[in-house]
Amino acid sequence: MHKKQTKGFTLIELIVVITILGLLAVLALPAYINLTTTAKQKTYESTVGTIKAAVSLQKADSIVSGTDPDDAWPATVSATYFEDQSIPNNPYTDGNTVTTNSTAPTASYGVNTWDWYYATANGLEVSGNVY
Repeated sequence: MHKKQTKGFTLIELIVVITILGLLAVLALPAYINLTTTAKQKTYESTVGTIKAAVSLQKADSIVSGTDPDDAWPATVSATYFEDQSIPNNPYTDGNTVTTNSTAPTASYGVNTWDWYYATANGLEVSGNVY
């Protein structure tokens, strides 16, 4: 008589493999969850730098052209100083309006009504809504 040969994996082997895969998923998942948050933060920081550069260019142009004899910071931010002729979007709100204030605007009930603000009194103070 021939003994019947079985092919395949035992239940124990399958449980061990599934357990190992589950542990790997649990360990790797937090790193992938934080990728979106990190990407938004880095985009935000980059865009703040871009807006600062645009404001500086705008101020330099007004000084060179003599249109601003008081050497003041511009009261508005012009989209013409950005490469694609538009103010970059805030990664948290997807808006691109710039509120020009003498100080940072305040939030109401935890929700800001601005996408970016540029504080003219402090020159290059630029920030955005991150809610």
